[in-house]
Amino acid sequence: MEKITISEYYALTASHHPELLTEDWQYGLYDEGDEGVAEAVSCFRTEGCAVMFDSHRWTPDHPYTIECNIHELCDNADYVSVCRRFYDMMQKEASKHERCRRSFMLFHPKPLTEKMNEYWGWRVFTREPGEHVACDMHVSELTRDDLDDIKRMCDVGDDTGFGKISAGSFAGYDFDFGEQRGRRIIGYRDGGELCGVATWNTLRPSGLGFLEEIYVPPKFRRRGVATALVNSAMSNLPDRKWVYQAARDNAPSIAFARSLGFMFAGAQLTLIFDWN
Repeated sequence: MEKITISEYYALTASHHPELLTEDWQYGLYDEGDEGVAEAVSCFRTEGCAVMFDSHRWTPDHPYTIECNIHELCDNADYVSVCRRFYDMMQKEASKHERCRRSFMLFHPKPLTEKMNEYWGWRVFTREPGEHVACDMHVSELTRDDLDDIKRMCDVGDDTGFGKISAGSFAGYDFDFGEQRGRRIIGYRDGGELCGVATWNTLRPSGLGFLEEIYVPPKFRRRGVATALVNSAMSNLPDRKWVYQAARDNAPSIAFARSLGFMFAGAQLTLIFDWN
C-alpha cells in the first residue's frame, strides 16, 4: 500500500474516471494547504484502487467523523479486499469515540451486480460530444431578479419529485452560494411564465459539463421543457462530455437521461452511513 498526497489522489481519479469526480462527493475537494487537512486526511494507492481516508472533528461540538472513499482505477482492481481492509480501519478508529459518524463509499466505474445495485447512491450517466445541441429560444440565464418567479413556480404543494430534484431545492435558491461554486441557473419561459429551471456547472479539474439539478412543475411536464433546458445547458460546452446523476430509485430521472443519449458510466455507492 503506497501513501500518496491529496493532489495525487485527485489526479489519479480524474485521469481514470473524471465523470465520477463530481462535487457530490461528501468530503468536497480538499487542498493540502487547508488548515488541519494534512493531519485529518490520508490518501493511498493499493491493489488497483485510490483511497481517501478522512478522520476528523472540525469543531468541538461536532461529532467525530470518519469518511472513507474508494475509487477503482482499473478493471482488475481488488476492491473487495481493499474495502475490507479500510472497513476494519474505520471500525478501529470509530471505537475510540463515543459519538462518531461513519461514511463508507465506493466509486464503481463498471456495471453493477444485483447485490451492488441494492446500495443507495448516485448512478452516473455521461453523454459524449457529438450531435450539436442548440439553446432553445425559451431558455435564458436567470438572475436575482427572477427569484420571486422561481419561488412562485415552486409553490406547487405536494410534488412527486419527478426528474432530478423536488421543488423545495429551488424554492430558496441561493444565488450567492451558486456563484461561489461556479453554478449557472437557467429557466424556461412560455409567455413570460417560468415553466422550469436547471443548474449546471463545469467540473474541476476535468472540465466536463455537469447537469446538477433540474425541476419542472407537474403542470408543465411532458411538453419538452426539461429537454430544452438540458440541451440549452449543453450548448454552452458543445465539445465536452456531459455528466448527469440520478438516485438509484429515481426511475423517471434515469429514463429521462437515457432518452437524451446519456449512457451509464458508473456509480457512487454508499455502503455505510450511520452513527454509533
